[in-house]
Amino acid sequence: MLDNDYALLFIRGERAVSDKKYDLMKHPNIKLTEDGGAESYYRPLKNLDKQPIYDFSAEDLQIEFDMTGIEILE
Repeated sequence: MLDNDYALLFIRGERAVSDKKYDLMKHPNIKLTEDGGAESYYRPLKNLDKQPIYDFSAEDLQIEFDMTGIEILE
């Protein structure tokens, strides 16, 4: 069991490492976030009337995939 000061870091192919957690509230740029006291970001109103550049509808995302080059490992 670990206390709240430590975390386990898992890296594939290596042994697990126990390390001290980084306190995000001490980061030098925390003042630029809402948690650091900055205002929330809102999308500018001047761009709301334009059509979106990307279409993420279900019809746009249906892509044919070639399954011949895929190897399934168990």
